[in-house]
Amino acid sequence: MVPIILISAVVMTLFLIMHIPIAESVSQAMVQQVLQVLMVFGTGNAIEGAIVIATTCSVVGILFDTYAFCNGLRNG
Repeated sequence: MVPIILISAVVMTLFLIMHIPIAESVSQAMVQQVLQVLMVFGTGNAIEGAIVIATTCSVVGILFDTYAFCNGLRNG
């Protein structure tokens, strides 16, 4: 859930910054870039991209926890 919350927080912050006239164009460009990256990972769908990234982070976390647990058993 942390990657999805992080991605959502970034996008929402950029959307809020878009309401500031000075930073509107920069923020809009950054939102487009974030959505483009998510669409690459999601085969054209930004929500699927966020889910793919979150799933990948979860698998990596599980692998790291398993390694740390097994390493603790071996050394402990």
